[in-house]
Amino acid sequence: MLKADWKRNSINGITRQFLIAIYDNLWEFSNED
Repeated sequence: MLKADWKRNSINGITRQFLIAIYDNLWEFSNED
């Protein structure tokens, strides 16, 4: 159970960082004008 929670949390953390990175890149791209 603990291992499953760690796996889920790590996947959520990676997904969150990935989405934040994409959002930051899109934000910078949209503000280049």
